[in-house]
Amino acid sequence: MSSRTRTCVLRTPEADYQLTLPASPLPAGAPFYCHGHDFRRAHESFIFKCAARTGRPDTDSRLKAVFSHEAAMLNKVSHRFVAKCLKSGQGMIELNGKVHLTSFLMLESLPSKSLLDLVETEKAKDIFRSLVEAVDYLHGQGVALRGGLSLESVQFDERTRELKIFNLADAVELRGSSEADKAHDVFTLGKLLFALQTGRYPFENGSQESGWKRLFYSHTRMRYWETVAQQVSDLSVPFINVINAMLESDQRLRISTGKLLKHPYVCEP
Repeated sequence: MSSRTRTCVLRTPEADYQLTLPASPLPAGAPFYCHGHDFRRAHESFIFKCAARTGRPDTDSRLKAVFSHEAAMLNKVSHRFVAKCLKSGQGMIELNGKVHLTSFLMLESLPSKSLLDLVETEKAKDIFRSLVEAVDYLHGQGVALRGGLSLESVQFDERTRELKIFNLADAVELRGSSEADKAHDVFTLGKLLFALQTGRYPFENGSQESGWKRLFYSHTRMRYWETVAQQVSDLSVPFINVINAMLESDQRLRISTGKLLKHPYVCEP
């Protein structure tokens, strides 16, 4: 075990699990991910999402509701690119002689890297194609990710070339047409593709929502990502076209996930 990690025990009504945590203090009320295994079957590894209670009733009640919501969203869908929720509930983390009440999700694990580790690699198109397929499926099941899609929340298995979306905490059920929620996901896909391909976000201030709006609704309608693209070599015309289609400021004109799957950039090998 690395000096930057430590182990602890998560006790649940059904079983006990050994978790491997960062060496930093346990953040009360802040969700974190870690790896763990069942003491009875040490060869089986899982990913756990946990959040220790704060002792403040209102905060802890909201935290419990957030975990219950995410478990419900994960159980609502079934796709090879979306992580399976194997168990959820309340438990106790025993660490350094102290007991921390915690909410947890137990998710399937795979030998993988986060997309942060795969920026500016030749795998960008394969990863993006799988992401679009997964988001298109979720939309078809009446679920939009909203803020749940990021470089950190997606894992990619280089051996099988498959990915898993892990974070559905901000997912919402689509009601009516809900085109705004679908368009929000497409916009996020555009940012992720640009970052994967170039190592940079398509806006000056990275991922800040206020900055996107400022750029979108300025009189100049400046497309900063096009000026960045000019500084990066080997970006194809289909790539620039698909980025423009996803980052279209008018969400009514923004490309859908269904059309993305047929776009030349996605279809070409």
